[in-house]
Amino acid sequence: SVVIDNFSIKNNIIKNTVANTNTVFVHYEYLFPVLLAIALKSFKVKIISTQNRIIMPRLGESYLVDVYLTIGKKSSSDIKKQINKPEVILLGTKNNRLAKKNNLRTKKIKHIFVYDIKSVKDWYQNGRVADYCWRENYLFYSLIIEKAKLYKDTLFYIKGKNYDWMSIPYFKKILVQINKQQNIVLLNKSNEKQIQNYRKKADIFLAIYNSAVDLVLANGKPVIIYDVCDDKVCNYGKLEVTSKKQLDIALKNYYSNYYDLNFQINKIRKSFYSKSNFSKVRSLFDKY
Repeated sequence: SVVIDNFSIKNNIIKNTVANTNTVFVHYEYLFPVLLAIALKSFKVKIISTQNRIIMPRLGESYLVDVYLTIGKKSSSDIKKQINKPEVILLGTKNNRLAKKNNLRTKKIKHIFVYDIKSVKDWYQNGRVADYCWRENYLFYSLIIEKAKLYKDTLFYIKGKNYDWMSIPYFKKILVQINKQQNIVLLNKSNEKQIQNYRKKADIFLAIYNSAVDLVLANGKPVIIYDVCDDKVCNYGKLEVTSKKQLDIALKNYYSNYYDLNFQINKIRKSFYSKSNFSKVRSLFDKY
């Protein structure tokens, strides 16, 4: 067997690689090159792929895989609607849990963990991105500063998708403002253990959509998704906000009715995520 993450490969290398291979495990189906998948299929190599985000099966694209390991029942249903219909096995997610019912309404929200989107360093490449560009991140950071000033007893942790934005001149002014705000903690790649601790402490996660959203929701924590594109593909319902006004309302609601709102999210959790089922997957691996 061969494990392939995401790389391009020439035909002669494919022949040498798959000569004695019968199965390929793909970590991220969306980034797996289609031409490589076709080449592997021509050599009758079985492709087993794992799902990373709930959005992937809902895009309507067809992945050339033989077995697709899903993280929830809804995705298992969605993938079966594609042109290429692989064998679908429910893998589930690690640390899956539902929010527990709590008779209390309010909770003192002390920690909000923030996820931004990737900022590319190159000015031209940034200009080619219509929605997720420097401007959107700048506006998002401005909102975080505004909320930090409003909720002074709450710590806001900003975790960059990457850390390039801190060295981009476009963000110089907003970076100064962030550093001046005492209840904003700007995280960087040098303190990974600390980042994990902050995630555990977090009462709410505020994010422009990325893969971390699924991990957080599946782990029983509430998320507010600031969706700059107003993307209807994911369909996270009331968890998505598309304006400053909607974000204000969502935060106020959590500050006044935290437990009940988080408990309501269980409806989404039950649809999108499931408990890990490694015994089934282990038997699959033995089969191949």
